[in-house]
Amino acid sequence: MVNLAQEKIKAIKDFAHQYIYKLLCDQDLPFILSHLDPQLIGIGAAEHNYYNTPEAARDFIASLNGQIPPCRLLNEEWTVIPLAETLYLAQGRHYLTAAEDQQLLVQTHQRATIIIRDLGSDFSYMYVNLSHPYQELQGTENFPFQVGSQTYRYMEAELAKAKEQLQQKQQQMEVVLQSVNGGVKCSNDDATYSYAYISEELPGMFGYSMEEFRQFTGNNATGLVYPPDLPKALADCKECFKDGNPTYSTKYRVPCKDGSLKWIIDSGRKTKTPEGKTIINSIYLDITKDEEARQSELDHERRTRQQYYDLLSSINSNYYFIYLVNLEDGSGIPLRLPETDCSAFAQYRTNGSYDIEPLIRSHFHPDDSTKILEHFSLSGLRRQKQDRHIDFAMECRSSLCSTEYRWTAFNSTLLAQSDGYHQIILTLRDIHEDKLKELREQQALQEAFNAAQASNMAKNEFLSRMSHDIRTPMNAIIGMTAIAGKNLEDKARLQDCLAKITTASNHLLTLINEVLDMSKIESGKLNLLNEDFSLKEMLEELLDLVNPQLLNKKHTFTMNITPELCVNVLGDKLRLKQLLLNILANAIKYTPFHGHISLEVRETHVRLHDTIGYEFIITDNGIGMTPEFTAKIFEPFARASDSRTSEIEGTGLGMTIALNIARMMNGTIEVQSVLGEGSAFKAIVYLQPREQEAGRSKSLMQTASIDKLQELAFQGKRVLLAEDNELNLEIAVELLKYAGLEITTAKNGLEALDKFKAAPPGTYNLILMDIQMPVMNGPEAAKAIRSLPCQDAQTVPIIAMTANAFPEDIAATLQAGMNEHLSKPVNLEQFQAMLQKWCQ
Repeated sequence: MVNLAQEKIKAIKDFAHQYIYKLLCDQDLPFILSHLDPQLIGIGAAEHNYYNTPEAARDFIASLNGQIPPCRLLNEEWTVIPLAETLYLAQGRHYLTAAEDQQLLVQTHQRATIIIRDLGSDFSYMYVNLSHPYQELQGTENFPFQVGSQTYRYMEAELAKAKEQLQQKQQQMEVVLQSVNGGVKCSNDDATYSYAYISEELPGMFGYSMEEFRQFTGNNATGLVYPPDLPKALADCKECFKDGNPTYSTKYRVPCKDGSLKWIIDSGRKTKTPEGKTIINSIYLDITKDEEARQSELDHERRTRQQYYDLLSSINSNYYFIYLVNLEDGSGIPLRLPETDCSAFAQYRTNGSYDIEPLIRSHFHPDDSTKILEHFSLSGLRRQKQDRHIDFAMECRSSLCSTEYRWTAFNSTLLAQSDGYHQIILTLRDIHEDKLKELREQQALQEAFNAAQASNMAKNEFLSRMSHDIRTPMNAIIGMTAIAGKNLEDKARLQDCLAKITTASNHLLTLINEVLDMSKIESGKLNLLNEDFSLKEMLEELLDLVNPQLLNKKHTFTMNITPELCVNVLGDKLRLKQLLLNILANAIKYTPFHGHISLEVRETHVRLHDTIGYEFIITDNGIGMTPEFTAKIFEPFARASDSRTSEIEGTGLGMTIALNIARMMNGTIEVQSVLGEGSAFKAIVYLQPREQEAGRSKSLMQTASIDKLQELAFQGKRVLLAEDNELNLEIAVELLKYAGLEITTAKNGLEALDKFKAAPPGTYNLILMDIQMPVMNGPEAAKAIRSLPCQDAQTVPIIAMTANAFPEDIAATLQAGMNEHLSKPVNLEQFQAMLQKWCQ
């Protein structure tokens, strides 16, 4: 799984929270609409209101205006799972309650599933599903209004009764200070009920001294009340005092000095002083424990009633089996059985002892039966009662109503009576289609995640590998450049250095082209080429690359090629050289100074189709490896933990790459090593033998190519050269002069167009055109030249010379009217062939 930064996880969780809060608490529909993704998969609640197009989703969201009352979110939790490079799955749950000012009672757990797209500076949602697992939506409701309203009215009536009874009891109590945990105060009958007298015991109830208490309350009774409770406390007093009633009673919370809250009953009576002034004598009683117990009991009653409503809403036509079990005596009563004649339920059609095991053994999948019996046997149901686990659900496979196994939901719900839990309801429901849909969606998500993970791993491995492999040819280029600089007067030595620089440059160029090959990075695949080449020539180039390292460490090197070896072969020269280079470079690095390294090449005489096996055996007398490390040397990033190797540079990818190349060539790599004595690597690959000469010695190739250019002798012919880079322009002009051509240069496409139009017809025998240039690029200039009314505008050869070497770039040049495409850096043999083709 892809690792995410904590900041990214937090941002995704915050967006998921915002979405739910804006929808259910703020009713901020513009926010919901503005973050809807154009590639929406779907939006809905449970099985209702499923909209799978952006247009339908927008209409649905707009229809919610005023339809969902403000709610509160509690106990919100989110989990984030990456799906693809910018896609994330946010799964959450929360407790949803209606706001206190709503004529509605909703208290339910809700699940949320959101697929979120990372837009960089913001997020959008592609899929949303909200579910109410315990409350059924009635008709076309988008929110459980009907059940919530009924519950609210019932609880409102019950609370009113409890309130009336409590007030009656409070008004009958006598104010006896010594017999209760409380305090007494006397307050004036003004707007804030300012204190006229405070008993010594009252501040201590809440942990204050008298001075602290007066300062905290502002010396008035309203300042004592916890602010959220003050409106109700004042309303209670106003209600009690109406119609001339002198007594009152209310309850509220008081903030204590230690930060806690205490529940108190504040009761009292208005009286007149001898002077005729109205005062209120009151007693404060600490009822914290009683109130907490009462609140717990009320919560329990609400939950119990809610469970009954949930049960009633859940018993619908989808449940084909409903069975009531008495947990005390183990008896069972059938409430609903399948309408069709199903023999599996024969023993449950009449009241009797509950025994589920025969049904489970005969009609449920063997892989599910043990777990079902663990929970739904009589002992399992009694354990559910003991644990007060109100609801339990299991998804399993059964053949109750068909010959094949179908996914079935098996549920059990405890029924609460006034004296505890004695009964439990069992239900069965067919969920086969829904489960298959869920499994398909999970599989699709997993496949998308696996694809994203594989793509990311391929990118990381490929880029790391290239970083490692670029170093060796760069070392050869830098080393040969330094040697050439010291031997400017020695033409033969200078020519040898330049030839080796060219060999390393070509190798480096090929690696760079692979880095730029987007399709290989995306797929994680490297395709082998089939080209004619000479093994001897390839080994010469390999030796050119590693020779500076051999000289630096003063190693002796021997190479033995068996005489009967077929050196001309068909295969991927670069990959084979890369394989051997990785092994040979390691041998050099891990062999101390003045060591000995050898390379032996021979045929295995084993044929595979039309190929022959070739063995390349590289041995050294270096530091060797332990058996433990030898066993994992081909694992990515594997490096020995050894003080002798800690200073040696390397990524641990070279041997992994070498083995992969060998396997792509139908071969493998075997290794033997003794710690402290050295190692031997045998690389086996299969190549197709060829009869013709695959190539010439690279040490003379560049010189021979320049000599051939001088033999062309195109005197009297003129070339129009368009190139904006000064160095590239200088190289091209020099090569064209070797061929005896006259050159007219242009710094951009517009200048080349103007010079072609100004010249008489037939002036230019060839146009060489760069692609990326200022003012007017190469394709634009080529199209403009082809559209001119001049006689030779349609026939003059136009050749693209550019570093844009992708297939689509080549196709674009041909579409613009160019005749051919040459990639930079210029290959002299291809350059010579192009001149011979178009300038004859």
